[in-house]
Amino acid sequence: MTHGLASLPTPSLNSALLAAEYWLRPARFLDRCEQLGDRFVVRMLGLPPLVGVTAPVDVRAVFTGDQTALHLGEGLKKMAPHELVLGSTSIIVKDDAAHLQDRRMLTPYFGAAALMSYEAGMARKTRELMHTWPLDEPVAFQRLMMQLTLEIIIATVFGVTEPERARRVREAVLRLVGVVGGPGFLAFSMLAVARGGRWNSSHRRLRAAMAAVDGLAQEELAARRAAADLERPDVLAALLRVQGEHGDAAMSDLAICDLLRTLLIAGYETTASSLAWIVERATRHPHVLAQLEASVARGEDEYVDAVVAEGMRVRSVAPFTLRLVVKPFELEGLRLEPGMMIAPFIALVHRRPDVYPDPHVFRPERFLGTKPGMYTWIPFGGGVRRCLGGPFALLEMRVVLRTILQELRFLPTREADEPLGRRNVTIVPGKGAIVTLGRRLRAAA
Repeated sequence: MTHGLASLPTPSLNSALLAAEYWLRPARFLDRCEQLGDRFVVRMLGLPPLVGVTAPVDVRAVFTGDQTALHLGEGLKKMAPHELVLGSTSIIVKDDAAHLQDRRMLTPYFGAAALMSYEAGMARKTRELMHTWPLDEPVAFQRLMMQLTLEIIIATVFGVTEPERARRVREAVLRLVGVVGGPGFLAFSMLAVARGGRWNSSHRRLRAAMAAVDGLAQEELAARRAAADLERPDVLAALLRVQGEHGDAAMSDLAICDLLRTLLIAGYETTASSLAWIVERATRHPHVLAQLEASVARGEDEYVDAVVAEGMRVRSVAPFTLRLVVKPFELEGLRLEPGMMIAPFIALVHRRPDVYPDPHVFRPERFLGTKPGMYTWIPFGGGVRRCLGGPFALLEMRVVLRTILQELRFLPTREADEPLGRRNVTIVPGKGAIVTLGRRLRAAA
């Protein structure tokens, strides 16, 4: 028998209060939804009914079901400012054939061979910046990571090494991120969603900041073409090769600018927040720090990767992923009609005690000797819409942690867990992930 939404539980708050809680009190919002079970309905002001799911069988159905019926891009246009900030040609806001075409073109440039070429540069940038960090005093680690991941993105995505041009790119990106991450834009986003996903504001500060980043990208494109410099090991060079191989219609300059902006915003800020959360969690568990140091000293990455996986499990920077239903979709006894949304709740899937015993405990050993499950560990989403930059982000987090711990150490703390904070659509450490760094203790010769 197929049931409708009336058969599912829903939070007791009205749609306006629930929307405010989602934006302003994300921990309380997630706790409220967790009490509702495997499936529930969330009704927030301005949005169609959103069916939340947490059971792995339902997550799998969403990720592997008929993707012509479930659109991520269309859903994001209602729920988040992705199209406004990233552009209408961004792979994130495309669906169906248009998305698959871009994905087929770009996947080789984010595969294992490409990642190997980025690793040395990631480590080099980490060493350069970590020598400027304050030691033996509290510091907001998220701020350090935002500086570092931006430098990595500038080097590996733009491929900019000339100091003056790198400075201009850095300043332009920081202006753009400052607008998107500011309280004014958060208020604007809340209002736009409450008005049914109406993002058609002129928002002159945002557009000026976007134009500055795009202008620098266009400069770099022109310089590369003039020098016939298309073989460098950076993403921009790869995009120019794609354009050359597939023609301007497949990868126009506008599309390249949109994709570069997508990689800059999505790749730099979310990775920085994940690293900040990982270290915030690790510093409250001295045995984890000890094992991390020992693992790095042995030149092994398995425990580093396990800490990354566990940190992303217990502190997901995205509370859920979603799809807009555009054709009738059956979900094991539940019929979803066009216009509804369905959302695998990433944070709640990661809290399931039947998958992760003692789910609130930070225990990296869960991921030793086993790979994270495709439908139970989903910080990057899944299926054909899994984040294309996921492997890049995982490599970056491994390299950054490994490189830091080769010379420095994180000092354990007895401070309380940091609360969940909000930076537009992402969840960040509420106090900035305050940590203290010290020189690594070395055994006497």
